[in-house]
Amino acid sequence: MKISVYTDGGARGNPGPAAIGVIINIEYDNLGKQHIRFGEVIGETTNNVAEYQAIIAAYKKLTEIINDNDEKISDIKFFIDSNLIVSQINGLFKTKNVQLRELLVEIRTWEGRFSDSHLTYQFIPRLHNQEADREVNAALDRQF
Repeated sequence: MKISVYTDGGARGNPGPAAIGVIINIEYDNLGKQHIRFGEVIGETTNNVAEYQAIIAAYKKLTEIINDNDEKISDIKFFIDSNLIVSQINGLFKTKNVQLRELLVEIRTWEGRFSDSHLTYQFIPRLHNQEADREVNAALDRQF
């Protein structure tokens, strides 16, 4: 099973009301496909915290998928439109902010649950992350 995950987080104001958006595309070994999408409001926070929270929400959903399926996940590719977040997760930039560092530690814990899978985090331009962005904005629009 191969999985592509597109995540986005956003805040209206910084900090401000914030939401996450997640798109998960699954290719099963038996040639079936599944497309999962969701967005949810996460309270008042910063854009960067929302970006991290979106990744964590994706891992939670992936855990549900694993529990409902016997197939092994060979690859999980995250596509994120925040160069800062991707650089921090990939270890290229230090994570100096305490709150972001705690969220990064939580992501590392989630990664451990998928240690049999090849995990990657890749920066993509916002233009290629519009579906996840739509989920963020739809969640915020529903809230307000």
